[in-house]
Amino acid sequence: MAKATINDKAVWQFREVSTQNSFLGHNSLTVHMGFADADRIEVLRIEWSSGAVDEFQNVIVNQFLVATEGAGLVVRD
Repeated sequence: MAKATINDKAVWQFREVSTQNSFLGHNSLTVHMGFADADRIEVLRIEWSSGAVDEFQNVIVNQFLVATEGAGLVVRD
C-alpha cells in the first residue's frame, strides 16, 4: 500500500503480487504505481506473506526500488 498526495488529495494505492496464477505459470514480481504530480510517497507499507510488515516514510517517486523482507529498500539503477 502506498499513500501520496496527488492533485492535493491524499490517495492510497494497493497492489497485490502473486507469484503464480496457473499450472507452470508465473507472474512478474514487479509492481508499478503512478503518482502523477506527487514528489514522494508519504507511507509505503509492504505486508509480506509471512505476516511481517515493513513500512517506510517519505520515499522519493520515479525510481526503481527493490524491497527485501526485513532488510529495507534499495534503489536499483
